[in-house]
Formats: sequence, C-alpha cells, structure tokens
Amino acid sequence: MGGARRAPRSSRSFDVSSGHSVPNSLFVSCAEPSGDRLAADVIRAVQRALPDLHIYGCCGPRLRSLGAESVVDMETVAVMGVTAVLQRVRPLLQARRRLRAKLTEGPDLALFVDGPSLHLPLAREARKRGVTTVGLVCPQVWAWKPERTTEIAKAYAHLWCLFDFEPPLMQAAAAVHDCVVRHVGHPVLDRLPDASQRQRSPTALFGLAPGSRQQELERHIKPFLEAAHHVRRTHPGAHFLWAGTAPDALPDWIRPVPSIVDLQPCHAVLSKSGTVTLELAWMGVPQVVAHAVSPLTHAVGRMLVRHVDHIALPNVLNRQAVVPEFVGALQPATLAHALVQAADQTAPPLPHVGSRGATTRMADALVELLPSTGPLRSSRLPGAP
Repeated sequence: MGGARRAPRSSRSFDVSSGHSVPNSLFVSCAEPSGDRLAADVIRAVQRALPDLHIYGCCGPRLRSLGAESVVDMETVAVMGVTAVLQRVRPLLQARRRLRAKLTEGPDLALFVDGPSLHLPLAREARKRGVTTVGLVCPQVWAWKPERTTEIAKAYAHLWCLFDFEPPLMQAAAAVHDCVVRHVGHPVLDRLPDASQRQRSPTALFGLAPGSRQQELERHIKPFLEAAHHVRRTHPGAHFLWAGTAPDALPDWIRPVPSIVDLQPCHAVLSKSGTVTLELAWMGVPQVVAHAVSPLTHAVGRMLVRHVDHIALPNVLNRQAVVPEFVGALQPATLAHALVQAADQTAPPLPHVGSRGATTRMADALVELLPSTGPLRSSRLPGAP
C-alpha cells in the first residue's frame, strides 16, 4: 500500500440528539494469544489514523497495552481441549454473558479474531441487532464440517481470510447471507524476517517453542526438556534456545529468549502446533512439530477433523508431510531423533499465504468501515468485489 501517508481523521460520529460528536467505538474480541497479537498489530495501525477511537472487548495483554478496555480478559477464555473446557464451564459462560451484554450497547463495529466457538454465537446475535460484524481469520471449515459455512456467513458481514483457498470455500454461503469475503494475506509476513535474512548458527544450536498458553506449557515442558537432554547425549556440544516463558532452573545449555524471531539462527526447532509453525517456515527454520493432547481430546479431534491429514500448517498448506509432526502422547527420544534429522533439511515452501502488507490492508479496511459522521451499518467492504 504505497503513496503518501494518510493524515489522522476524526474518529468521532455526530450525536443528533445532543448536537455533539462522540467517539466511535470498536468492539474487539480475541480468544487466544495469537489472536491478541494479530489484533494488536491491526489496532496499532488503526490508532494512527483514529487516535481517539474507543476500543473495548475481550482483550489480551497486547491489546490492553494499547489502551483497550478489557470487559473480559482473554486469559479467561483461552482454553483448549475438551477436558480443559469441561473444567472451566462456569467462567466461560460468565465471560460470554458479559461480552453479550456489552455488544447489546451497539458498537459502531465489532471485530472477532479467530476463536469460532466463542465468537460465532456472539457475532450472529450482534449482526441481527444491526452491528457491522467482521470476522478476522476464517474458521477452518476445510478441516472440519464444511457445512458450517452457512453459520459463518450468517455471523459476519465481512470475513477476512488469511489463506487464498478459503474465499472460494465460502462463496456460495456468503452470496446467500450477504457476507463479503476477502483474502487479506497473512500478517506473519509483515512481522518477521524472511528466510533470505537467516544467518544459521555456526555451532549446533536448536530451539524449543512449547507454546504460550498455560495448558500448552504444562503439557509440553516435560517432553520438550527430555527431548533436549536426549539430543545432548548424542551431541554433547549442542545448545538450545527456549522461546517464551521458560521454567525455572534450566540447565546452562538452554537459554531463554523472548520471542520466536530469536530462533531464526537455530539449526532446527521443536515446536508445538499453531501459528508458530508458519512463523518458523517463513523465517526459513527447519522444524519438528509436537502437540501433546489428552486421550479424550485426541479421540474427539480425530472424529471432527475429517478433511485434512495433518496438524502442522506447513503440511496442511502443502497437502503433504513437509515437516515431521507428532500428536498425542509424545516420546522424547523420538522427538530428539527427528530434531537432529531436521537440522540437515531446508524449510518448506509456504503456498497460499499471499503477499506482505496484510496488516495495513486490514487496518485500512477497518478505518473505512468505521463511521465519520454517524453510525454505519455497511455490508460492503471497501475494495472487495
């Protein structure tokens, strides 16, 4: 998106009854850390154009740091797996009630980031009341229940997809339910250095990326650490970097680092599943994907996910196993062997992600959807066909 930088515009709408302008309001809801990061990148860009925009909703630490009012903290709803959900039914229902109550106040625009189990019912109710609803990240209908495209199209006036094969899957339902679907690209491309900037460590260096949710850490810390010890037995000079929150008393050959970008020099990384697998592939880092889940969650997942054979995004996008992946009960020795083998491999290609500039495209679209002189109830996204 080239050209001259846009001057900040008023983010206030006119209140006819009082004769005064009032700040526009944007409801934002995130259900997990990756959604909080994605939303924060977009909102930061929006705030440059609309500095007095009132932002509130279900917010994580990154959104809260931008001044967003957290009606419900994201940490309350950031649970994964059947067992964990069953253990937290009451707080999850309370959070949903608070968010539903806030949505009845009628924000000018409502942005729902991923998290379809939480967001689809809320968005559908809000849209029925006349709120313009935007879904950022298309629910993975290509992995489970393609018939749910109708439910998605009913919930969102606008649906922004990260992968280019998703809009055609939504086309029929979107036409019936007046949902404007657009491929915006993946913001990972904006946030991280690409493979051409990678400088591989001259010494044996591996990475560990066990996740950011407390549940992920609880499941992955033990097998990931044991895998690292297995590697050291066969490669005594190997060192490791641990991305994110690290446990206490790590051995001196494992060094904590704050973010995924710090893992780019690694020969290979042992990672949990999710967006991080896309980030590592974009940075050109070979990886092994491991996802520990309870037996119940694994069994339910196998029943629900009927249309893909993989969990690692590079494998899903390439429709074949281009990186090793392990799901269920993790065996540290097996993970260690795969990690050493991966160090001699090249990172996989990333089809379907689009071009850089996704964050700017999404921010510009949000600014255009927000009213400048009065409430807007648009069903057409600027720039969409």
